Amino acid sequence: MTSTPPEAAATQGPDVPPDGDQRPVDVETIRASIAEAHRLRGLAATDAELLDVTAALRGHIAVLLPDVQAATDELWHGSLEWSRRSGRLSGIRAQCDQKVGAGKLASYVQVNQLQRDCEWLLTDYEARQK
Repeated sequence: MTSTPPEAAATQGPDVPPDGDQRPVDVETIRASIAEAHRLRGLAATDAELLDVTAALRGHIAVLLPDVQAATDELWHGSLEWSRRSGRLSGIRAQCDQKVGAGKLASYVQVNQLQRDCEWLLTDYEARQK
């Protein structure tokens, strides 16, 4: 089995497993990745650090997305809440499909957006677990 190099993993969208093969949600690991992305915001991070956190956030998004999508699909498809959530999920998918931009600023912007998307998905997931 071959592994995907970090550069390639960071440029791919979320690797969503097929239905029935959902990976478990590890809330603590996701929180650690979000904290790492937040920490890198104020530092002169290396390209490798930015690629690593980008790949980690995309992986977490791939784990959280099916659950949040299922909860959204249960809403009335004409409601304001369904429309808001569907739009946000569509934006998250589009962001994950974006390749890492050229230059540090583009990488920082992408990490910041992925961090915010991951936080939103995690908050939504946790709210339904109570």
